[in-house]
Amino acid sequence: MKVLLIFKADTPIPLEPMWAALGRHCELERVAFTDNDLENYASALGRLDFRGYDRVLLDQNLRRIGAQYPALRAVPNLVFLDHDACQHFLPDSRWHRKYDVVFRDIGHLRVLVPNRTCELAFRAAGLDAAYLPKCYNPEHISCLGQPRDIEFGHIGRVKNRIYAQRRKLLARARHSCEVQMLRTEDGDFAGYNLLLNRIRFFISADIGYNEYMFKNFEAMAAGCVLVAKRQPAIEQEALGFVDMENLVLYDDDGELTAKMMLLRKEPQRADEIAERGRRLVESRHTMTQRGEELFRLLQPGIGTAPPPSRWEKFRRLKLTRFPV
Repeated sequence: MKVLLIFKADTPIPLEPMWAALGRHCELERVAFTDNDLENYASALGRLDFRGYDRVLLDQNLRRIGAQYPALRAVPNLVFLDHDACQHFLPDSRWHRKYDVVFRDIGHLRVLVPNRTCELAFRAAGLDAAYLPKCYNPEHISCLGQPRDIEFGHIGRVKNRIYAQRRKLLARARHSCEVQMLRTEDGDFAGYNLLLNRIRFFISADIGYNEYMFKNFEAMAAGCVLVAKRQPAIEQEALGFVDMENLVLYDDDGELTAKMMLLRKEPQRADEIAERGRRLVESRHTMTQRGEELFRLLQPGIGTAPPPSRWEKFRRLKLTRFPV
C-alpha cells in the first residue's frame, strides 16, 4: 500500500513515532502543510499529485480548514484524522453539531475519531467512521522515579471558551484539594516530563468531551495517579481504564474530594494505582501502537456518506460566517 500523509507542520503534539510505525507497513510519503498552506487550502492541495496513492491520510484540524473544506472533495481515497472531533459534542464550541454535516458534504472519505461515542454517532449519520484513541509519546514522557513534591496538580490550558467547564471545576478543586495550576512552554517536552514527574495526583477535568485527552495518557506514563472526569462507560471499556485500579474516576466535586482524601490516608494504594496505570499505557497506548492500529484502519475500502440536505447545511453550518 502506498500512502500520502499530509500533516500540520509545527504541531504542539508531534506524532513522529506513529508515522514511523505506519511507515514500517506501507510505502509512506509525507507532506507538511504550513499555516500559509492552511490559509490557502485549495491552492496547497492543487499543487499535489494524488495519482498512484492507495490512501491519502490527512492529519489536520477541520476547524482550521473551515469554509475551504469543499477542496477535499477532489482528494481520492481520503482518510481524515481529526483529533478535535470531540468538539462536535461541546455546546461551548463554535463547531457544536457541525462535524458530521461537513464530513457528509465532503462525501467519499473515512473519518478517524478519538472516541467511541463520536465513532458511533458518525456511523449513525452514515459516515465511514473508525476509532483511533489518543495516546502518548514514550520518547518524550516516562516515569523518572523521583520524589514528587506537588501533591495535586494540573497542566494545561483553561482560557479558551471550550474549556469553560474545565476552568470552573478546577477552580473549585483548588479550594477542596489545593490543586496547583501549572503550565510549560509548547515544545519543551523535557520540562513537561520533569513537571509531570513532580505531581503525585494529576487532576484532569475534561467535561463533556466523551474521551480521554493526550494529557491523561501522558500523566499515567509519567507515574502520576490520574484523577479524571468519568467519560461514558464505552470509553473506559475501550481503553482498559478501571476506576480505583489503574486510575481514579469522578463524576462531581464531592466524589473527587472524597477519593483524594481516601488515597491521602492510603498512600500504598495510591502507589499501586499509579503503577498499574503506567503499565497499562506502556503496554497499550503508545504512539507506536497507534501506528500499528492506523495501518489496519487504512485497509478497508472507503465508503461514501449520504449528502446533507440544503436545509441541514444552512441550519448547521451558516456558511456565510463559517466558524473558526
